[in-house]
Amino acid sequence: MIKYIASFILFISSLSYGEYQLKIGVSSSIDMSQKLKILKDIGIEDCKIYEHEITCAKTKDINEALRIRDYLERHNIIAFIEEVSTPKENEIITKNEEKNVKKLDGELKPAKNLQCVQVSTSKVLKFEIPKYEKLKELPLARIEKIGNFYVLRLGGYKEYSKAKELLDAVKKQFPDAFIRRCDIIPERIVYPRNFSLNAKEKYLKSPEEKILSKISPEKISLVGMMYQELNAGNLSKAEELAKKLENTGKNLDDAYFVLGLVNLKKGNFGQACKLLEKSYKISKKPDVKKVRDDACYTYAMKRGYENIEKNPKISVLYFKKAKEFKDTLKTKIAIGYAYLNSEQYETAYKIFKDLYQKYKKNDEILKGYITTLIKLKKEDELNQIVKNIPEERLKSIESLVLYNQLKSIRNLIKQRKLDVAEKKLKQLYKKFPSNIPVLLELGNLYLEKNELSKSKSYYRNVLILEPNNVYALQGLKTIYMKEGNYKKALEITKKLENQGIKVEDKDKILVLYYLNKANEEEKAKNLAKAKEFYEKVLEIEPNNPYALIGLGDVYYKQGNKQKALKFYSVAYENSKDNFDVKLKFLYSLLDLELFDQINSILEDLKNEKLTNNQREKLKQFYKVLYIKYAMYLFNEKEYKKSLEVAKEGLIMFPDNKNLLNIAGWSCYNLKDYECAKFYFLKVYRNTKDENTAIGLAYIYLNTGEKEKAKSILAKLENSNNPKILVEVANIYEALGEDKKAEKLIEKLEKKAVKIKTSSKEEKQELKLEEEIQDTIIPNPFIKSNLKTEDFTLKKKSSVKTSGVKLKEKIRLIKKKLIIKKQQYLSNISFGGKFRYKSGDKGTTLLYVYTPFVKGELFFNQYFYMYYGAYYPFITSGGTPDYNKFGMVQYPVIRGTNTNGSGLEPFIGYVSKKDFILKGEISFTPIGNTPINPKLLANFGLGKNFNQNKFYIEVGRYVEKNSLLSYIGSKDLHSKNVWGRVLETRLSLDYERFLDKKDSLIFSSIRYSTLKGKNTNKNEKLDLIFLPKFYVGNNILSQDYLGIYLQFMSYKKDEDLFYFGNGGYFSPKTYFMLAPVYEGFYFSKRGDLGIQLKLMTGILNINTSKYNETTLAFDIFLGGEKLLSNRYSLKGGIELRKTTSYTEIFSLLSLNYYFGIKSFIRKQDLLKIGREVIR
Repeated sequence: MIKYIASFILFISSLSYGEYQLKIGVSSSIDMSQKLKILKDIGIEDCKIYEHEITCAKTKDINEALRIRDYLERHNIIAFIEEVSTPKENEIITKNEEKNVKKLDGELKPAKNLQCVQVSTSKVLKFEIPKYEKLKELPLARIEKIGNFYVLRLGGYKEYSKAKELLDAVKKQFPDAFIRRCDIIPERIVYPRNFSLNAKEKYLKSPEEKILSKISPEKISLVGMMYQELNAGNLSKAEELAKKLENTGKNLDDAYFVLGLVNLKKGNFGQACKLLEKSYKISKKPDVKKVRDDACYTYAMKRGYENIEKNPKISVLYFKKAKEFKDTLKTKIAIGYAYLNSEQYETAYKIFKDLYQKYKKNDEILKGYITTLIKLKKEDELNQIVKNIPEERLKSIESLVLYNQLKSIRNLIKQRKLDVAEKKLKQLYKKFPSNIPVLLELGNLYLEKNELSKSKSYYRNVLILEPNNVYALQGLKTIYMKEGNYKKALEITKKLENQGIKVEDKDKILVLYYLNKANEEEKAKNLAKAKEFYEKVLEIEPNNPYALIGLGDVYYKQGNKQKALKFYSVAYENSKDNFDVKLKFLYSLLDLELFDQINSILEDLKNEKLTNNQREKLKQFYKVLYIKYAMYLFNEKEYKKSLEVAKEGLIMFPDNKNLLNIAGWSCYNLKDYECAKFYFLKVYRNTKDENTAIGLAYIYLNTGEKEKAKSILAKLENSNNPKILVEVANIYEALGEDKKAEKLIEKLEKKAVKIKTSSKEEKQELKLEEEIQDTIIPNPFIKSNLKTEDFTLKKKSSVKTSGVKLKEKIRLIKKKLIIKKQQYLSNISFGGKFRYKSGDKGTTLLYVYTPFVKGELFFNQYFYMYYGAYYPFITSGGTPDYNKFGMVQYPVIRGTNTNGSGLEPFIGYVSKKDFILKGEISFTPIGNTPINPKLLANFGLGKNFNQNKFYIEVGRYVEKNSLLSYIGSKDLHSKNVWGRVLETRLSLDYERFLDKKDSLIFSSIRYSTLKGKNTNKNEKLDLIFLPKFYVGNNILSQDYLGIYLQFMSYKKDEDLFYFGNGGYFSPKTYFMLAPVYEGFYFSKRGDLGIQLKLMTGILNINTSKYNETTLAFDIFLGGEKLLSNRYSLKGGIELRKTTSYTEIFSLLSLNYYFGIKSFIRKQDLLKIGREVIR
């Protein structure tokens, strides 16, 4: 067992538990320079410089680190031990450094970065020589002069283990010795005078090696193998064997011991402590206890130091635990400082006071003691202590007092007791006006209070005293950052870098500088420059949201909205929680009308997570969104959806003029005028908005409230907005106020109105429905946001607007006015008509030649009179068959009239303003007729109700079916006359207009009584039904198809020519069913118009003589040609044909217009059709 104990003793001697370094705080660049000089003078040169600290003396042994720390404190340098990761060998010595060192067992050549043992330091050479004499037999023992100090060193090795072996040989005599990196420079070696680098190293065996050399080899067991692997440095293998041994349940003390050593090697001091404790409890061996105590002490001290700043109360527990294993002076001092840091000043005071009584020369104890006296304000005791301290030590104490005072002030600042801290700092400033830490602390205080000008003044004061002070420069950098002066902040950054200080936030400053410059260039409209700066930001921070948004803004302002969206999208993708970025992205989507994408983003918005400012910004976005979305739907003629979106927006913004107007126009287009009126009036009553007034005027126009419409229009006549004036003219034209419309158009043309935008079409769709239950757009401001209907819209390449340019609209209004004038141009016509009706000579056969003159006199567009005279020449083609004509008792009479003629004057009027009023007075032929003429008259009354028209007429007409019924006959034998049948008729007509293309349904009921001179009285019922539909322009310019149905019934059959009979067609029943084609053709110039009408179908006639079903055919062709702008030629012909019947009507006339006739209208052609058969 002895050999195993010797093995682990040897192992412990070369054991290292990780790496440690000393961290030294600095308060200013002067402080840094002073400390670096002291470190160099005492032989510690391998230091790294940072902004706020210096790190030195890396070592693998925690105890060695503690010794170096104590060594530094003797030179008034306070250091803290910090554990660092174990560096790899190639990090300790580089390849270039290896070239400078030759690998020799006993001979070393001059080189750098070697491992040597530093024994002691003094400013007097003679103090070091006696120590040297004790150690001169050891390898490379020497005294070097470094600065003002003489340093006693031993050895110089590339390998740490050799230096450690040497350290172990001397540390019993010199416990403060430690290993450090060193350079062997012959010029610095001052003792011995004959020092040679070629001297052979005298190798010393350690006590542990001497023990091992006496052990005889035995058969190696599992325990032996375990220790062999441990001594060979194969920790993993040793650990594996130890665990196997542990599982066997045998030799557990050895197993726990090796496992403890392995954990010790790995730096797991806590685990090592536990395992070694187990080993000791089993074996009770003193050597195991010693190792356990070392491990547990090291672990407890390490944990204590780790917590002494942040958790000093916990560090007290660890230091006390360490004291249980090793009751050392260091442990007691550590406990004192732990109590001091935990503000248990009385306890700390007692510890340091007691220690000071025993160790008055220990500076660490003195500093702790004085600190507690300051904290407890024991001024008398403090003064007493200070009196007994030499002047050299007193200086360091004064700085300590100031240090503690500043530390106390810093605590006040942390506690936000800024006024108290300010008062104390002002007092210190009065005592120490050039003290750098005091000035710096004042700068820091005012920076904390955000009093930037004061803070800046103190930092500038520091720089006057110490131009390169790092802390003052850093303070100024922070101030410039707060002020947004990033250019100055960058200048400070360069100064810090020139001193070797790494500025952690340099990239941040650059980013802010570039963003600031980009913003300036963007405001100055230098978009290319702004783009360059934003791109520089992205080189540093590829996902910087502000640079991405900025680039998006640049592309947006350049008109590239798609490219802008790309950057906004990336910004949002990388900063989804950034509200401003999200809002910018939403506005970009809105600008491109990508509404479904907007809905997706809004679905995740939570109102309760927003600040008040963010809520207000979001509300503004919703306002724009509702307006744009509703208008988009409106322009796409999705009027119902447009209304629903507008209504939803009005929940949040009930008085928004734009949403109210969109809702109103949507209702208007849906023909829901009450709904439209509701929204328009809400706007108009509050704002008198002209566009809204136009909307109301259109509503009143459509609801027949013309006086209200005129009242609104009168207020708009003096508008300065050309668009409004055009709309006023348009409505005036629709109201029939043509003169006012013309006046406004003339006014606009005189001003030479120039229009660049388009006016909106007055059509939209919607109805006021039930209250909205579900929001179309996800909206956290409206309680319900469940969607029941998908309103996803696909983006089109372009949005079509239905408006027309203002000049074009003016032209259309003028055209409508001209068209209207065409409707009421006074005119006169001269012409003739011819009619042929097949039948028997003298009875049913009929020829009529009618020259005529007629005219129309218009007073306005609503009222005109017509007048004229026909002079028909009527003949029946010869004498009748007297067996069927005349008196029954005198069948052989001869000489009855077979022709006649006479003047038929007429005059009438038509009014169409509010009601349809018609009247006409005329005569039967006055002249060569057997029967005296009779007065004829008819009167009608009608009314239009939106698309419905009702008309009733009563009148007396002459029956022109035969010579007998037209002008009558005379029996020369009996002197009797009879015939000339008059029809007294009551008719009721109804028309339903189906569209603006004149599709309609026409129906008529007519009841008549017929009575002539000495003829039988008869009754007649006539029913007509005609639906007619516009089908496009496949044949002519306008094509219509329909069905013609007519039923007619006479009470008596008067188709006889005996005395007392009327001599007219009067079947018992007459029924016709025929499809109808009607077409209109207009030339491009409008100077020629043609009407074609075709009808063919089944005709059934039932009379007292026969019952016939036959095919009937009717064709009409008419037209008008403008010969000039005042003259035209009209003509028309109609043929009616069945298998047994033929009838032809024709007309030809020359017309003169008392005004400019610009084009032929459909109404002109329809008049020809009516005139042909009149």
